[in-house]
Amino acid sequence: MVGGGRLSLVHPIQTQQPSWGSFMLATEAILPSQALFGGPLLMAETPDLYIEYLRRAGFGSVRGEVRVKPIHMRTLEPILKGGWAVAGLDQQPQEIQDEIKRNVIENASPYLHYDGTYEFPDKVVVVAATTQLS
Repeated sequence: MVGGGRLSLVHPIQTQQPSWGSFMLATEAILPSQALFGGPLLMAETPDLYIEYLRRAGFGSVRGEVRVKPIHMRTLEPILKGGWAVAGLDQQPQEIQDEIKRNVIENASPYLHYDGTYEFPDKVVVVAATTQLS
């Protein structure tokens, strides 16, 4: 990056994502949890950690905030397909897969609209910074 260049980061707040959370809660209710991957930023719930890292890396004018990023989905299929791939659920017995799918649908039901689409009020951390001028 050149001096004065801008950097923006948007990262989902893992614990405040009803979209992905509908899958994770359904899975955790049936299968034991596995260790989280992703390092210290994965579970960040405020911009503070990002701000600290960017300042230590020499960025200036660092600021951040939490925003709601509505997720609109025509179906739950992207969550189901992504979840199946991430959790390797195709290796589980069919009855477990069926139960997880039922639970995902139930968990997502508060976000179901009359037209069959979903709107999840997921939250994200947004951070912006500029590089120092050389």
